[in-house]
Amino acid sequence: MTKSHPIRSLLQRPVLSGRLAQWLLQLSQYEIIAETPTAIRSQVIADLLAQFPGEDNSSILDEVPGEINEVFLAGLADSVWTLKFDGSSTTTSAGAGIVLYKDDGEAVTKSFKFDFPCSNNAAEYEAYLAGLAIAYEMGIKHLQVIGDSNLVDCQARGEFSLKEPSLAPYRALAQKLEAKFNTFEIEHAQRNENRYADALATLGSQIAFEGEEIDVTICKKARPITESLREKFEELPLDQEDWRAPIKAKLISPAKTAWRSFGTLHQP
Repeated sequence: MTKSHPIRSLLQRPVLSGRLAQWLLQLSQYEIIAETPTAIRSQVIADLLAQFPGEDNSSILDEVPGEINEVFLAGLADSVWTLKFDGSSTTTSAGAGIVLYKDDGEAVTKSFKFDFPCSNNAAEYEAYLAGLAIAYEMGIKHLQVIGDSNLVDCQARGEFSLKEPSLAPYRALAQKLEAKFNTFEIEHAQRNENRYADALATLGSQIAFEGEEIDVTICKKARPITESLREKFEELPLDQEDWRAPIKAKLISPAKTAWRSFGTLHQP
């Protein structure tokens, strides 16, 4: 519980660069949720301790312990990352999806829901700029962009001129972000080669939720549920009484079998 807006903003940002990224990397092993105090009295003790600190004079190390931070940040800057993006816009909803990954399989995936009206081209630019901003905040220096928006790709390469005035702010900001990377390439891909980002864009545009964000878990299933749950619900332990057992025993008893045979022989 804290009244510090910078702290809440820091914990809610996906990635940062420099010293803040080192500290957030250490804190990532904990599940930390920052909330604003609902009552003043809940913050009284924390405020009192801040005004009258104790006599513990132990120094706080300026550097983050361990060497993994330097190795992690160095590898992050030297690696070539690939950004795939896609925007989705309909008359009722809009969203965007990005997939940012390295060759070793490490990936950052994001799905955005737009709570404002925008055209399809604007949605594509929203996804493109979101991916560039996240890559820049991560400290990535070498970026390859792959998208299925012919407009965004060709305008980034200077092949298409800007004809829509509403897209001018997007294009201007894109040029500034593109110049932040040491190496930058962009190429066009077919829609079937961009299915992951397209699925994230569709998810963001179609799902409805309250608040600023929502966590969605997607589980892969290798076989139908009728097979995976059969062992749990159809085969009961021997020491557990089954209500079907007496009925089954009655049906297969010798007397019942004889009666059924007799009745079968005398049917017209």
